[in-house]
Formats: sequence, C-alpha cells, structure tokens
Amino acid sequence: MTVVSIQLTTVRQPPTNRKVKSVSESVFIWCLHCERAYHRDKARGGNCAYDDCDGSVSFDGWNWNDIREGREDRYPASPEWGKVYSQYDD
Repeated sequence: MTVVSIQLTTVRQPPTNRKVKSVSESVFIWCLHCERAYHRDKARGGNCAYDDCDGSVSFDGWNWNDIREGREDRYPASPEWGKVYSQYDD
C-alpha cells in the first residue's frame, strides 16, 4: 500500500465585495431592497434610512456612484429623497 501525503496551503484571495470595486466612495447609499437612495448619515443603526424599508446597509446598501456609473443621465449626483431609482430600464 502506498501512502500519499498532500500539503494544503491556504491562499488568501482579495475580497470580492462590491465596495472594493467601487468607482469612488459617495456620501449616498442606494438600497437594493426599496430602490431608493439616501445620505449615509441618515442610516438607521445599520438599516436603510426609510422607515417603511427593512433593508440592511451591509446587505442591501450600494455605493451611489457605482449605481450611477454609465447611467449619469438618469441618476443625478445628488439623489432626490424618497424617489425610486430602479435598476431596470423602463
């Protein structure tokens, strides 16, 4: 019987988190859950700033500049409070 020994090495990969791929950090966050944007200072303890949304900043919050990239004609630099910014073309 032959015994083969294999040494496993852990390879650390850079995070694939969307925040790492960010075009540039924005003061605005877009919520995937409700599709509205808000100033990051208005986040409610790690949750979306809108009372009728239970989205999480860490799971549903996207950097506004990443959302705007390539759609600057439809998404302003400073989003309007309460307005829905759908990611699907109408």
